[in-house]
Amino acid sequence: MTFAPEGLWAASFAIHGAFLLLSIFYKVPPGAALLDAFNGAALWTTATVCCYLAHFKGWATYQPPAAMGADAAMVLGSWWWLVRVWADKNYEASH
Repeated sequence: MTFAPEGLWAASFAIHGAFLLLSIFYKVPPGAALLDAFNGAALWTTATVCCYLAHFKGWATYQPPAAMGADAAMVLGSWWWLVRVWADKNYEASH
């Protein structure tokens, strides 16, 4: 089962990565940064959950792949980035 073609995943992550670097090194509009942060959280969460589910055969024999630990960390990091961008946007709007 394929959730999306490999090229679409690659393009989505490349666009997200380029915009993330742009938003780190330059001042981008808060709305655009928030949209990209949400996109990154959705991308990392969806890709990681799909990989974990691809290895799932049943609870009795389930052993998640060890290499997926870094991806799980990226999911947490991307959600942390989303919360930070959202909080910064709200802070700037109130001051």
